[in-house]
Amino acid sequence: MAAIVYQTNKKTGITYAYESVSYWDKEKQQSRARRKCIGRVDPITQKIVPTRKTKNPPVEPKGKRGPTPSTKTARSFFGATYLFDRIGKLMGVTDDLKTCFPQSYRQILSLAYYLILEDRNPLSRFPHWAALHHHPYGQIIPSQRSIEIFASIGEEKRQLFFKLQGKRRVEREYLAYDSTSISSYSKCLKQVRYGKNKDHEHLAQINLSMLFGQQSRLPFYYRKLTGNIVDVKTLKRLLADMNALGYKKIKVVLDRGFFSAFNVNELYKHHMKFLIAGKLSLKLVRTHLDTVRETMRNWTHYHQAYQLYSYSMPITWNYIQDRPYKGDTIEADRRMYLHLYFSPGLALEDEKAFNNRLAEWQEELLIGHRHPDHEKQYANYFEVKTTPARGTSVIAKEEALAEAKRYYGYIALMSNDIKDSVEALEIYRNKDLVEKAFENLKERLNLRRLAVSSEQSLDGKLFVQFVALIFLSYITKKMQDEKLFKDNTMQEVLDELDVIECFEMPGKRLEVGEMTTRQKELYVKLGVEPPSSLQ
Repeated sequence: MAAIVYQTNKKTGITYAYESVSYWDKEKQQSRARRKCIGRVDPITQKIVPTRKTKNPPVEPKGKRGPTPSTKTARSFFGATYLFDRIGKLMGVTDDLKTCFPQSYRQILSLAYYLILEDRNPLSRFPHWAALHHHPYGQIIPSQRSIEIFASIGEEKRQLFFKLQGKRRVEREYLAYDSTSISSYSKCLKQVRYGKNKDHEHLAQINLSMLFGQQSRLPFYYRKLTGNIVDVKTLKRLLADMNALGYKKIKVVLDRGFFSAFNVNELYKHHMKFLIAGKLSLKLVRTHLDTVRETMRNWTHYHQAYQLYSYSMPITWNYIQDRPYKGDTIEADRRMYLHLYFSPGLALEDEKAFNNRLAEWQEELLIGHRHPDHEKQYANYFEVKTTPARGTSVIAKEEALAEAKRYYGYIALMSNDIKDSVEALEIYRNKDLVEKAFENLKERLNLRRLAVSSEQSLDGKLFVQFVALIFLSYITKKMQDEKLFKDNTMQEVLDELDVIECFEMPGKRLEVGEMTTRQKELYVKLGVEPPSSLQ
């Protein structure tokens, strides 16, 4: 089967298109490919321009208006993939993919559809699924061909897709930014390094960062990182990427893992609106918190809906910008709003967790099994005395314990844009949609552990999984808005639609099988018009 692959000349920057035909090499007993250059890719139109006259140059077929007659006789499952087709049109995903990948966008969509519907199944099962389902590509994609498709998804085209998708919504909402780790023991991937994941496990991994729209709840950008890079070091690169993609007025939400004076200064420097969780250990936060500790816990500051107290105040941030090109440093005051919260429930949880850790550390000291990672805690909270007669005694430092518990239950958010504490809390709490998206990537889209043999395959597979995540995120939002999760899982909804059949005959319009009232209602609640009997 012939396929189109692309390769960029590093010296000239010109991307060429090659016709690749796979064949079996009997002598070497392995699959190989013959490639023939068929043209260069126009950087503006992304179409292939033949370098020499060819009898049958590859041209994207021009679709006629109205229904397209079928070219085969088949009966297949149609309902779920029809839903994805409509979502793709609605969100501009299909159009943007076609612009970026004119030769392979249908294959990318079909692979994304498969990943969504075949929960956790490997791509080797795609031919079986494709034979039973109506999908954009309409043909089987062998495992070798899927690897070629992944390898053809280059960085330049991925960035163009991010740019096109981001323009559809980026300036209208706050963007939640977060990262996760993906374990891998592959020796072929350069960015695999030992690092600590969110559960503090030391594993060989790569990191993946992602931007999500707060209101749309849709992703539009991701980047893979070396496995030993911590969150706080990634923000500067994010700002550079946003600038390169042409985004000047974006708003970001960040957790305290990204907090540092350098990062806050960078956000001010790039004139970006932000909401970031501040560390309670900061002198700036504690100084202001101590002045309102009693006042903020008055009834007038209590919010029953969130079961916590809140208090907001304007503060001044000491902005510093080094200018090496001028050999000086700018120091200035910048306006900022500090939002403080106290949750009685969180205070109890924090104290309980702290007491459990204290009991563990005390036991280690008593039995003489000291842990190297706990030496700082031993010194801070305990006084250890050993005598020949009485043995070892461990006495708690009560003043140190009281000081540690002094800030339990408190939360600090900082923003140069949001003045209201409740609004800030609502926006920040919506940030957990990124964590849920990572969960979808790992569990539903089979990204718990990497199983690829090359950097190109990894980059391409991550992109297809990211495309699938856009569809999943849209469906999740609609199901939440319509309260469908109360009685259904997402898999149950997709399964109910997936059983709708279609029938194709050469030269005839596609016929859609019978639908129940329940299935039609699901389409409407998911924001899609139910399919008509003839397509």
